[in-house]
Amino acid sequence: MRERVLILGAGGLGKAIHEAFVSRGEFEVAGFLDDKKRGTFCDLPVLGPIPGAASIAARVEATHVIVALGYQYQTKRREIFNEIVTSTNLRFANAIHREAKLARDVRLGKGIFLGINVVVNAGTSVGDNTVIWTGALIEHDNEIGSNVFIATGAMTAGYVVIEDNVFVGLGAKIAKSRIGANATIGAGSLVLSDVEANTYVKGIPAKFSQRKTESSYLVS
Repeated sequence: MRERVLILGAGGLGKAIHEAFVSRGEFEVAGFLDDKKRGTFCDLPVLGPIPGAASIAARVEATHVIVALGYQYQTKRREIFNEIVTSTNLRFANAIHREAKLARDVRLGKGIFLGINVVVNAGTSVGDNTVIWTGALIEHDNEIGSNVFIATGAMTAGYVVIEDNVFVGLGAKIAKSRIGANATIGAGSLVLSDVEANTYVKGIPAKFSQRKTESSYLVS
């Protein structure tokens, strides 16, 4: 009998996570939780708001959850993850699409989403609650932190370090360097050197654009 999982968020990321679970068949999705939506989503029930996860999980016999809020809610994603860790007995499932490719020694945390055609190469670690979207390429010996969001088609070279709460934009490329916590890499950028924490960089090559607070996850 498969264990049951609740997806916390009924939006685009939730839809992709649902597809990843279906593709592998390891978990049965019991439904979605969302603070705004009700009814059904992906032909499954939206069972209530996210703060009710523990009681709803007990009612539907779900043992696992995964946070499916998108990049606009990066700080909220971390808060929900930490609240579940500290206040419930729920476990976190990893949603790894069957078309993702992982080297044998890749080390994964919990509550991770890896989309279609993601590649994670040898010697790499990926932290808790991290999202890596369609077609992203993570090369060998990377250290990817917790609550990181790597957008579609982004690429890293070997020996890249990405600290916690970083956003890597659509199609960005990162050479051997360290990306400080809470930084944002603009879409299409080419990063050739270290990026300071709490900064927004963009361009080819990427250059400092402005400082940002921890909560201002994306900068226009």
